[in-house]
Amino acid sequence: ARFRVNIQGRRSGKSYSSAKEAEVSFIKPNTRSWVVAPTYDLGDKIAREIDFTLFRKVGFPCVTKKYDAGRLRYAKGINGSELWIKTADAPDSLLGEGLDLLIVEEAATIPKLIWEQYLRPTLSDRMGSALFPTTPRGYNWVYDLYKLGQSQNPNWASWQHPSWHSKYFKDDIEALKAELTDATFRQEYGAEFTTFASKVYPFDRDKHVKVLKYDKNWPTYVSMDFGYRMPAVGWYQVGSVDGHDEVHLIDEIVHVENVKTSDLARMILKRNADKGYDIHRYYGDPAGAGVQAQSGLGDIEILRQNGINVRYTTNKVDRDISTGIDHVRSFIENANGLS
Repeated sequence: ARFRVNIQGRRSGKSYSSAKEAEVSFIKPNTRSWVVAPTYDLGDKIAREIDFTLFRKVGFPCVTKKYDAGRLRYAKGINGSELWIKTADAPDSLLGEGLDLLIVEEAATIPKLIWEQYLRPTLSDRMGSALFPTTPRGYNWVYDLYKLGQSQNPNWASWQHPSWHSKYFKDDIEALKAELTDATFRQEYGAEFTTFASKVYPFDRDKHVKVLKYDKNWPTYVSMDFGYRMPAVGWYQVGSVDGHDEVHLIDEIVHVENVKTSDLARMILKRNADKGYDIHRYYGDPAGAGVQAQSGLGDIEILRQNGINVRYTTNKVDRDISTGIDHVRSFIENANGLS
């Protein structure tokens, strides 16, 4: 088929198979091929394989090759063929060329607009073909292309391959199920189109709500979401029950409006004293490190001055909201259905 949609799980050889497609195209005389990825880092996974196999190992002769910090960006063979590694982060660089082969790496993470307005027109004058190797990201535009591949349209074909069908995948499936939420496991490793919409957490009142008391033998943590309008504070304990790790929310401050951070600190310390809580660590929203216009201090600094030292993540990936939500989901219910 001219257009092929390859839905695969993580670590199952998507980049490797894409590199083989590009190598075959490059060997043919006078072809022009693009690898377009969400970022250069993702495109480099394909470029490394092409560079190692076709140019370093096989020694296919080239007129020119261009590298950026040792990473392949462009090659022109002695046969007149060209290969470009490009990124969807720079849409204007995707204009003006006609292609024989287009590989859209991790297509599900690229906006639909990039495909329709920038990439699809590149295939028109040469009747080029396109390959979409990707792990799914819900029912987005790539799902629509996948459905085209499942239809009777002769120009389109599509496949789904879970990670464990690949010889390159080595991880323990049962261990992953125990660590991940069902939706995440099915999407990232099962290569299934799933949705995270409508229900943020798999919460069941009958299963997840009961009377919990403070256990002095368990470490206690305080987590804070700042905000003058309506802050929130939770007291959590982590321990083992019948051989299973559990996270207990034992106390909270919520639905209190218009509270200054200094007043919130006093409320937290008073609750600790009244209930006899021995706090192991405090955690807070990273946004609290920002400086307030009125005081010139951030929430975290104000708390520190009031005797509460708050930890927060500076890692960009961990600060992503969807990552945090999925992390909490894994505490509530994993892919095996265990809470």
